Amino acid sequence: MSTMPLSEMRDALRWDLENNGTLTPAQLNRWINWSYLHISQPNIHPHQSLQATGTVPLVLDQVEYPLTGLGFVLWGVYSCTYIKGTTVAPTNYRRRLKGGGDIRWLDAQFASSGEPSSYAVWGGAADGQTLHINARPSSGVVGNLLLIRGYKQPTLLAADTDKTVMHDLWDEAILLGARWRGWRSLTRPERAEIARVEFGLQVNEIQNALKLDASDWGGRFEIDMQPYMQEQ
Repeated sequence: MSTMPLSEMRDALRWDLENNGTLTPAQLNRWINWSYLHISQPNIHPHQSLQATGTVPLVLDQVEYPLTGLGFVLWGVYSCTYIKGTTVAPTNYRRRLKGGGDIRWLDAQFASSGEPSSYAVWGGAADGQTLHINARPSSGVVGNLLLIRGYKQPTLLAADTDKTVMHDLWDEAILLGARWRGWRSLTRPERAEIARVEFGLQVNEIQNALKLDASDWGGRFEIDMQPYMQEQ
């Protein structure tokens, strides 16, 4: 988590914008939060602090499941796994559902009764996220779980003491993004362009933690490239 509260970020942003005294706290907060949301998108950076997991119990004959009950809003579903049980205990049978399909494909299919094997995400819930599965849960499937993983949207900064959920390294990038938005709104395109470039460079400089995790090859299968000679 960051150690820089919103009040300090706001002061730093105002200073970067030539200490403009006409800017209201609401304006400064808006630019900071826009930058915060921008950086939190998983296609910008897969922040480990924004990784989220939740479960949805299957209901008899129900093929649509609003994701509002997860307690957070996802940028998108990373994976959906069917668990044959009412808990996520590793002893329960599980199968990853095929995802990323077009909702129109599911709409054209007859939803047979049984266990799901694929899903699609479409709007309809209060936050615009509803998970659609390709099978109607039968009585023997009711209560089993869908384990859902994804990257959640962070809560916007509002109180002066609020801090981002990201590593301290991202404070500078958020401020650069807010500076870009500030100069753009103040119709200073030449300064906005410089800030935009600096913002992009800073984002690209910060190392992806998932790549560091992947650098441990201890369990990876590797092909033995040693020459083989058959015994005579």
